[in-house]
Amino acid sequence: MNVYDLMIDRATKEPSPVFVLPHFAGAATPYMDTAAQGAIVGLNINTKPEDIIKGVIEGITFEIMLNLERLAAAGVEVDELMTVGGLAKSETFLQLKADIMGKKITTLNLSEAGTLGVSILAGTACGIYKNLDEAVSRLVKKKKTFYPDPRQNEFYREKFETYKKLYPAVKSLRQI
Repeated sequence: MNVYDLMIDRATKEPSPVFVLPHFAGAATPYMDTAAQGAIVGLNINTKPEDIIKGVIEGITFEIMLNLERLAAAGVEVDELMTVGGLAKSETFLQLKADIMGKKITTLNLSEAGTLGVSILAGTACGIYKNLDEAVSRLVKKKKTFYPDPRQNEFYREKFETYKKLYPAVKSLRQI
């Protein structure tokens, strides 16, 4: 069992009652703020470690949603996300991610996306593939797709609207 499965298994099965802004090493896109700070909001005497673990997972996913919103505003609609890496090994996390984001989440039949990307570019540049589309269709193989639960997605859309207020609030406190 990997560390992500251990985390997911310990997380509460319900949505977390806390919000976690996962900027523990600064913030990347869309903020590009190396001085950004993380925060856990909503702690009380009844908060359990399981709630915080789930809040971290939700916060990581909300950060991806911020970027998807920016892409949509620029006219780029994303209907399906492909995922690889450590957390992609957890079906529980992938289903939660689909529910939160309201998007299909598909795992790929590979472990090293960077290596595959280089192979796609090199193969296209060398003429092995006519273009990137052909290279992708021949080399990228889907493994399993997770579909969102509309009821869960509706709940998380509302929670996401609150989440979007966290970064500006924490940033304003940093300037005091």
